[in-house]
Amino acid sequence: MTSMPSQAFTDAPVILITGSTGMVGTYLLMHAAARKGRILAAYRNPASRRRTESLLRHYGREEVLSRTEWIRMDLTDPCSVDEAVERADAIFHAAAHIGFSPSDKRKIYAANVEGTARLVNAALHRKISYFMHVSSVAALGGNDRPKTEKSVWTWSKPATVYAASKFLGEMEVWRGFEEGLKGAVINPSIIIAPGFYDRGVGKMVRKLHQRKLLVTTSGSNGFVDVRDVAEIMWKLYEKRVHGERFIVNAGHMSFQELAEILARHLKVPPPRFSLPRHVARLLTRLYNPLARITGMKIIDDTVLAALYDTDMYDNSKIVSLLGYRFIPLEESLRNLVEDYLKFSGFESG
Repeated sequence: MTSMPSQAFTDAPVILITGSTGMVGTYLLMHAAARKGRILAAYRNPASRRRTESLLRHYGREEVLSRTEWIRMDLTDPCSVDEAVERADAIFHAAAHIGFSPSDKRKIYAANVEGTARLVNAALHRKISYFMHVSSVAALGGNDRPKTEKSVWTWSKPATVYAASKFLGEMEVWRGFEEGLKGAVINPSIIIAPGFYDRGVGKMVRKLHQRKLLVTTSGSNGFVDVRDVAEIMWKLYEKRVHGERFIVNAGHMSFQELAEILARHLKVPPPRFSLPRHVARLLTRLYNPLARITGMKIIDDTVLAALYDTDMYDNSKIVSLLGYRFIPLEESLRNLVEDYLKFSGFESG
């Protein structure tokens, strides 16, 4: 069963948001309040849908629910994809399977590559007016410092299964653009999202608060507030920017610095030790044989590289186009901790 939007919006364009219960999808819904159009919110898990509806109410965005229609959709199910796309005028594709272990390769590729191809094909058939794709900085190739939108992917450089899947999924979108689909691609860095404490930076907050994060690694990466990601997507859609990709990154920080800032706001001790790379490699070589026997997730060298590399990204293209000012990372992290302490009992679905 789907919930119906209010009659007042029945003549407005219908925007399908895939992954509407994930970090980006939830905040796209929050930012939809000031925008025109009805929302068709695709979800897989009923519990996740209920959690997202609760989040919208917690953040005072319950008015969005009056113009949102929920629809069950699974990217691996062609029928459900066709049914959802048939009812849409534009698509914000924010759904993805996030995972880094080679053990999950089949599931990751099924959603991120094959699922995206299926959605693109349906969009072409339906003659969707606009397709906004959420890729990742993981899909940027090369060894450029900083990486730009023109950085070229190369298979000679080892990549996590997630990075490879996002690159291949993005290639399906570019193929769609070549075949007549209109739209754009964004490549966000690591996303900071209040309300989500079972994944990413939010999970780090929870572990620090519970005194369960004891070590960090020496790597660094780019970070961006999910509110910036959602706002930029809506702005690109409103401008109907076509055939371009944009790095969405607010700034850079080491994982050690990240842990220290979060710990300071939480008023807990930061991790005392940084795990050397050679020690981490030794530990994974001891762990992986056991993981294969017990069915746990395997950790390979590409995962370690993500924890120890020092990646940087140039956001000047999106800043120049929109005159955009990103939320400073310190402010984003402070907001994340404040939200966690306020809603620490609010678990992700």
